[in-house]
This record gives sequence, structure tokens and C-alpha cells, in this order.
Amino acid sequence: MKPLRWMGVTAAWLAASATFASSPAEGTLEVSAIIRGDSTGFGPRHVVAVWVEDANGRFVRTLAVEGRKQWRRLEAWRAAAGRAAGPDAVTGATRTDWGRFSASWDGTIEGGRTAPDGEYRVRIETTWWNGAGPRVDDLKFTKGPTPQQATRPDVGPFREIRLDWTPASRAGR
Repeated sequence: MKPLRWMGVTAAWLAASATFASSPAEGTLEVSAIIRGDSTGFGPRHVVAVWVEDANGRFVRTLAVEGRKQWRRLEAWRAAAGRAAGPDAVTGATRTDWGRFSASWDGTIEGGRTAPDGEYRVRIETTWWNGAGPRVDDLKFTKGPTPQQATRPDVGPFREIRLDWTPASRAGR
């Protein structure tokens, strides 16, 4: 009987270890970019949405929507988020000047659960008050236990796009 009992303890320990090892990493994603006019000559009044999608293109979470009245022009975000009626929160008014913006993600999905580790992409959309646009860009990253930084070359109105994934410390767990 002792060998069986010992095997049971070992199996339980292995199962607990596998569960801990496969727990998704908690952490924070910081996203920043500069939006400025491009060669098309649009003015500085614009709206912005930033959101996260999984590797299969499924909507995960909205990080920011700036545009109290003009958010309806954010067509790609509305299609991804399934928001025909409006955003769940507006994080800022319609932008009246070019410049840097930032958003963050706590690595959770609806209900506050930690999102599974894996490939994700951050999508950024902007459009102008006169309906010109939208302009959409994205940047891929891997959510997991390893820190990651990613940048993107300047494209259209987007400059200096950067993301930083910082996993939470597992110390003390």
C-alpha cells in the first residue's frame, strides 16, 4: 500500500505544479503613440480607439476611446467590439490637437479574469471630425511571463507606436 500512497502524493504534487505553471501571467501592457497629420492634410480634430484582439482576431478588451460625440466614426473598433450603440466608457473628449496618447491593459478579460497567455495584437484607429479616415494600425505582442517591448515604423498618422508588456512579479506567491 505504501508505494501506491507515495505515487498518489507524487501525482497530486505534479498536478498542482502543472496547474501553477500553466496559470496565465498577470501583468500590464502600456501602449503609446503619437498621432499627427499626414500627407492627406487632415486637421487635428480626431477621435481614437485602442483595443486588444487575440491571435484569431477576436475582440478582447477596449483600452481607450477618445471622442465624446464622434466615436461613431470609429468603424473598425465598433465592428470588432460589437458596439452599435456606443462605448462602455469614453476615456477622453474628441482630441483637438496632434500629440502623444497612451493606454494600458491589466491583462484581464470581461469579468476580471486574467487573459490566457499567447499572441495578441493591439489595434489603434483614428478618424477625423470630417469623416475622413479611418486609419487603423496594429502591433502584435506575446502575453506571458516574459517582458516584451515592441515598436512599429511610422505609418500614416501614427508615429512612435510602442508597447511594453510587463508581467507581475511572481515573488511571494
